[in-house]
Amino acid sequence: MSNKFLLFGVMALLLSALGSAQVFYESEASIDYEKTNITIQLSCDSSEDNCPVNSWNLEWNLPNEAQIEKLNSSRGEIEDYEFERGVLSITTNVQTPTENETVFIQYQNDQSAEPVHEKFYTREIDLPGFNSETNSGNITAKNLLSGQVSGTSSYNIREDSMKFSTEGSSNLILNLLDEDKEYFETDYFVFANSEVEESDLAYEAPIGILEKQPKANKMPVIFIDSSTYDSEYGEWSQARYSQDMIIMREDLDERELPVLAHEVVHAINSHVLSWDRTGTSYLDEGMATYVEYLIQRKMSEKPVYEVFGDEITYEERREGQRYEVTQYPRGDKDELWEYYQQESNAMKDWNGDNNREFGYSYGQLIVMNHVSRNDGELSDITSDLNQIEGSIENNSEKWEKLGEFVDLEPCNYEDREDFNNCLEEINDHNYTIQRAEPIEDSEEFQIDRIELEKFEPESEQENIQEEIQAETQNIILWLQQAFNRFLSAFR
Repeated sequence: MSNKFLLFGVMALLLSALGSAQVFYESEASIDYEKTNITIQLSCDSSEDNCPVNSWNLEWNLPNEAQIEKLNSSRGEIEDYEFERGVLSITTNVQTPTENETVFIQYQNDQSAEPVHEKFYTREIDLPGFNSETNSGNITAKNLLSGQVSGTSSYNIREDSMKFSTEGSSNLILNLLDEDKEYFETDYFVFANSEVEESDLAYEAPIGILEKQPKANKMPVIFIDSSTYDSEYGEWSQARYSQDMIIMREDLDERELPVLAHEVVHAINSHVLSWDRTGTSYLDEGMATYVEYLIQRKMSEKPVYEVFGDEITYEERREGQRYEVTQYPRGDKDELWEYYQQESNAMKDWNGDNNREFGYSYGQLIVMNHVSRNDGELSDITSDLNQIEGSIENNSEKWEKLGEFVDLEPCNYEDREDFNNCLEEINDHNYTIQRAEPIEDSEEFQIDRIELEKFEPESEQENIQEEIQAETQNIILWLQQAFNRFLSAFR
């Protein structure tokens, strides 16, 4: 489950004629404070009557708690300003008219970052700017784990630094670690309170399958008790990705690793799908659920569910006894058939809030169909998604755009037999996991392909042999115990 990063209102208002403007931010941040330098380069439109400008008037949003330490223009110190309720109003000194002006603002905010957990803190920094104009900058933060920049943006995180470039106003989130507290650290994750075994697979499989990786230094992961998780996020949810941080419930047991991989896919998709403003999530969840399914297949010695497929019945031994077990499919194939027969287009608007079982299954089927029947890879889809420019806010426009490179109605046949055969082909496909290790200082990966064996029920002969072996072991154990008792009688 993922949660979109929301853009809060930030403001930059130039009351003089504006031709173009660029804003550069240089910030130093920690859990305890934020210190920021803002350089605003302004130009008026020479074709307008009021250009050049005698005096530039500017309104700029700053944190309410900001302490203004320096305020200059290219003409010297700015003395004519007001700062009230988070709005800085500036009038530059009146001298010779000019077409260009540079305003420099330095402030410090001593408000502490917001605690998310006793070991993780989040600091939010507003980045006011001008519509369709460039904001860029560099943020240095001690113990920086991860972060995000909202809006139309590009950014990267390297060690304790985040560099970014955005179009217009945006917000920036920094996730910081309190290193004085105990935590669990791996190559890819920092766990606040409980480590996941073999967690490297939960990172290396998603980046190998999608051939993309999160921008975080290391992903922060928090486990919370199930009752608290249920009340905050819902009983149906197992984990959530939000603002470049992963929150998981504690009672996942053997599902911890697959669910963690699911959330890493959401972290990757937060960049791959940055153009998507619709709120629909069928493809995002489908990609994440597909990777989770592959990890389950890799780890489990039991059969994993089919998607809109059939029940799988198998036997397993518990404490010397054999039991018949049924693995139920994910998604009802009759419901999918009716969906197509009714020519429904409900999935175009699906956002995860309703008909969850069908929606998650349908999204997963889109990906599995692409991989199994179209001889594709999930990385093909991520590559195509990465090429989409601008932003899309309309559900129908998104559906049409995605339909250019992936079949959004898998197994939609008029004949029921063709429909059934299609689902069978998808579920019988020999899927593989691509596991990748990032190459340092590069966007390239070293990828290994892992074949997944399809579960085959034991034959009757194998069952008999297994029972004979188990009984033989019991007899041998009984004889050893009897022999030991016999020897003890003569000591």
